Amino acid sequence: MSNFFQERRKNKGLTQRQIADAFGIKAAAVSSWERGLSIPRPQFWQTLGKMLGVTIDQIAKAVSHRNITTPPGRSGNSGVSSPPVPASHDAAPALKPSGSCPQS
Repeated sequence: MSNFFQERRKNKGLTQRQIADAFGIKAAAVSSWERGLSIPRPQFWQTLGKMLGVTIDQIAKAVSHRNITTPPGRSGNSGVSSPPVPASHDAAPALKPSGSCPQS
């Protein structure tokens, strides 16, 4: 199955570098979105949608259907992890499933 972000980026004739430059981030972050290791930060969605010719709702749906799992060799009991790249302004962490929030 084609990746939502990669397919639309290529259909628009854009490179990962062009997308990254629009947000002042590294191309590796865009690659990470395309590989399902992280998701674009929500504040990027409106501009990203315009660049890719999609709505914010389409981006939200694509992000919510991601199967972001713990890569082989990494520990984790939920099957969902933060991106393996250091957390920074480049990408938002993977969303945790309901019920995994710490108890107060």
